[in-house]
Amino acid sequence: MKKIILGIFLVSIIQLNLYSQNIYIDNLIDSLSDKRIIIKELKGEFNFYKSDYESNIFKSEFLFENKKDETFLKILYSSIGSEDLITINKNSYKLKTPYDVTSCKIYNLNYKGREMLCLLGKSASASGSGVQLTFYTLFYKVRGTYALESEFSTRFGSIYNLGDFNDDGRIELISIKRDSKNFKLFVSNFKGEDLEMGFMQLDYNGNNEFTIENNQLSLPANRSL
Repeated sequence: MKKIILGIFLVSIIQLNLYSQNIYIDNLIDSLSDKRIIIKELKGEFNFYKSDYESNIFKSEFLFENKKDETFLKILYSSIGSEDLITINKNSYKLKTPYDVTSCKIYNLNYKGREMLCLLGKSASASGSGVQLTFYTLFYKVRGTYALESEFSTRFGSIYNLGDFNDDGRIELISIKRDSKNFKLFVSNFKGEDLEMGFMQLDYNGNNEFTIENNQLSLPANRSL
């Protein structure tokens, strides 16, 4: 009987007890993050090897700090007129949102044996409240080749916004959206659809600090603050 009760407890859905607490967004996301995903930042930066302002052509290559990473990956970013492309090894993909490549970071992710690559950064045209938006381009590794899976964005985003938050075996996004003067935090799929896991009402205090005004977010029992 004790084993049955314990099993029910472990798989139950719990409410995060965070009402009216002040918290920095990075700390909040870290507390909600899925620690089962193995995340490794591929440190380095994009270096421009062509800048033609007259023709509006800009090309750059990601230079890895760890030269061993270059053995497996060659990542190029091209902006040609109104078209932005990312090339991973020999495959090129047209991007919906042009990145400011100086803001970009690249991560390798592994979840349940499935390897992914994620580019995230700010938009090339970001200004005002637009700088709050983080854009993601996610690739799944399929038979040795990185294939474009999805492009999406959220406010106040980091790599730790990604995780399997409903334990369905797929990656989702902690999404923060503007709601009138305040913000709401949801769990969403990559189509921008909010999952039925409740929400968290956030009051923005500035400098990336929030007050949690109303917490109706439900997560599996293996993640809580």
